[in-house]
Amino acid sequence: MKKLTTLMIGTAALTLSGMAIAAPASPITTEYSKIKSIDNYAGDTTVFLEKNPAGCEQGFWMRPTQAGFEGKLKMLENAAHQNSRIRIVEDGADLWKQLEERNCRLDTVMAEPVANIGTKADTDGEPPIDVRKEREDEAKREQ
Repeated sequence: MKKLTTLMIGTAALTLSGMAIAAPASPITTEYSKIKSIDNYAGDTTVFLEKNPAGCEQGFWMRPTQAGFEGKLKMLENAAHQNSRIRIVEDGADLWKQLEERNCRLDTVMAEPVANIGTKADTDGEPPIDVRKEREDEAKREQ
């Protein structure tokens, strides 16, 4: 009986440790941040932000065979030229093999929403206040 209990506890411990190893890392999402550099290395594109998050200290990478590569690269290049901020979501299960440090695979890139310059914007998803006022005035004139 004692051997059976030891065997069962050992089997349970191995099963649990195997599950912990097999569990994929959860994706990391950055804050909105400016691009510090975009480089090409061995055919892959690497991106380094001003504020790389913990877990992706060495930046992000993507490969030309990745789905949506061209669109993501264009968005990154536009953001770098315009000095605007972006947010990146990484694929937690796929690390770049070119470095010993953790360099995360870029999965999604989003540009920071920017309000129309010179207008007072709301955060409720509605048009800016001055646009709403113009529309209300126009509707009153039509009545």
